[in-house]
Formats: sequence, C-alpha cells, structure tokens
Amino acid sequence: MNIDDARPNGEQILKSLKYFSLGVKIEVTLQEMNYLLFMCSNVELLTFFFGFIFFAKVKGMNVFWMFLPHVVRAIIGFKLWKSLPLSHDVVQ
Repeated sequence: MNIDDARPNGEQILKSLKYFSLGVKIEVTLQEMNYLLFMCSNVELLTFFFGFIFFAKVKGMNVFWMFLPHVVRAIIGFKLWKSLPLSHDVVQ
C-alpha cells in the first residue's frame, strides 16, 4: 500500500471545505437566532415592567394594560428559547 493513496486529493479537500463552511454558517445563524429570541423576550418583559412603574407613578397611564400581550409574547419567547437546540446538541 502506498502512503500517497491515503491522502485526499484536491476535489475531496474542496468538498470538505464547502461542508465545513456550510456548517459554520448554520451554527452562527442558530446562535444569532437564540440570542435574538432571548434578548427580545427580555426587552418585552422589561418594557412591561417599566410601563407598570409609570402606571403606578404617573396619572393618565390607564392604557398601560393594553400592552399585556407583550408579557404573553415574552413567556412564549422564553419557552421557545429553552426548546431550541444548542449547536453542539445538533452535532450529536
């Protein structure tokens, strides 16, 4: 057996680099989606919390309760965030 037969040729290296590039792009996209979902859910809750503080302190903030669906969106966002797989879980 010749040692040169075990080495990959140029086409095989190019193919593996394309798959590696695709895998890295998918991992970055998944991480960005996780981060964005987490941060948006936090912003929804914090905005509602600060709105509640203004409702308690400022008169004329009666329409504050119309923003109650934001709490529901934040809870759904956190549940989705917890159920999304991490990138190292996808590989396994």
